[in-house]
Amino acid sequence: MPSRAWASAERHCWAAPAETGGDWEAKSLSRTADGVPYLSTKEFSPNLLGWIPIPGWVRDLADSFADFATQRTDARPCGGPAAPGWSSVDKRTTLVHLCSIANADRAEIQVQSNRRFYQWVNVPAGADYVWVEDQPDLLRRAIAKVTGHDIGGNVLLAGNGRFTAGYKQPAQTAKKDFNAYIDAWSAGLSVGISVLGLDPRTKVSSAALIVAKCVTQLSPFPSADGAKAFLGCFVTQALKNLENPDVALSAAKDLFGEAAYAKEAEEGLKQAKDRLRYLGRFLKVVGIITSTFPQLPDLFSSWGKDQPGRFTLELKGKPATPAPPPPGNGGNPPSPAPQQPHAVTPYDNYGAANAGRAMCRGNPGNSRSMPGGTVSQTFVVPAGVSAIDHVLVQIDPDGTVTSHLKVSVNGGLAATADATAAGDTHFSFGAVGVSAGQTVTLSLAFTATSGKIITLYTAGAPGGTFTASNSCPDGAPSVSTSATGLRAVVSGWS
Repeated sequence: MPSRAWASAERHCWAAPAETGGDWEAKSLSRTADGVPYLSTKEFSPNLLGWIPIPGWVRDLADSFADFATQRTDARPCGGPAAPGWSSVDKRTTLVHLCSIANADRAEIQVQSNRRFYQWVNVPAGADYVWVEDQPDLLRRAIAKVTGHDIGGNVLLAGNGRFTAGYKQPAQTAKKDFNAYIDAWSAGLSVGISVLGLDPRTKVSSAALIVAKCVTQLSPFPSADGAKAFLGCFVTQALKNLENPDVALSAAKDLFGEAAYAKEAEEGLKQAKDRLRYLGRFLKVVGIITSTFPQLPDLFSSWGKDQPGRFTLELKGKPATPAPPPPGNGGNPPSPAPQQPHAVTPYDNYGAANAGRAMCRGNPGNSRSMPGGTVSQTFVVPAGVSAIDHVLVQIDPDGTVTSHLKVSVNGGLAATADATAAGDTHFSFGAVGVSAGQTVTLSLAFTATSGKIITLYTAGAPGGTFTASNSCPDGAPSVSTSATGLRAVVSGWS
């Protein structure tokens, strides 16, 4: 059905983005019997008044949004000597490029983003060092303060950015699980830095200053609808920030907790002042943000499709040093040293998910999410396992949701641990002694400060029983089955 647009009588030409190629074409106005001009079109692209000047950078900005979702990066050369023989890398994601080298007495993993947008990477504990390209430690601390991410366990990786982490050879074999992921903050910073037209590697503080005021529009996870609200909020808040520089600088210092990066953030916004003012006027005229930048819905729907972003640095333990022969043994060779413990996975069920399992969040601020749901998975300990100390569970990433794990052995509570829902969600606890034939039960409960439902997943047919129990009014289902199992990995030692 044709759409009709009205204009003042002074102009006789409109411009509209063409359906093919994204170019602009001129269209003539018609007039009603009483002389009022109008335009009829069967195309659903936005029609803009011809006298509105469209700078080239607006079209470039729209193209940059599309690049986020489609472009990949070329892997850089892996500089340095070959990685030590006691280390290896297991890559299971396309979100990053990986290589490893030897750095003195350490195995160094080099992680390069294979995307053009910002993403986070969880870094496991025990690193001798972590170095992030273009991010001094002072800036990393400022980013951590603003975003609420732990600097010790998270790296904000810019598009095509890189970081390295070095680990010494451990006494016992260990797996260091990394995870690349996207959340509301990384999505907001990606769009914000493009709107400002600044270098994403060195001017992240400028985008963070405004994203902090609008990030809730993208929670709990980036979406097309959230993109519309976020972009409007970002431009509006950035313009407000420029109205009173002294007040804005004071607020930036409070936000970053560090004067240098607060000032740098304000300077970046001043550089983008003309762009922001133009966008503010432009969006008021057009009205619908996704009509102006139709790439946004595709961008947000594409992000995270190749999750999870898990990769692992495996470190073999140091070989045992034989004890010297005891005095007076007649020169006989010493007895063999006892076998050293090695890492095992008594429950390993992290293949392709076969179903998402909606669970009540337990958010006191939303009665429809109360009480929080519970999930359990049982398995029988196989031979060759003496202890377990780590559980990995896939739970949709959401910083407002806390997962509470209980580990029971033959019905007796043995350990507890809490973790924020982060996609690949890790729980660590003191070693729990087990033996072959015992039944281990993993139980998960949820609490939250926002929203109603959180999702975890089942996969494969690992044996044991999977149970999901929900009673909140929002209607999350309950189920008990032995046909599939919780998408999780339980790690321990022989």
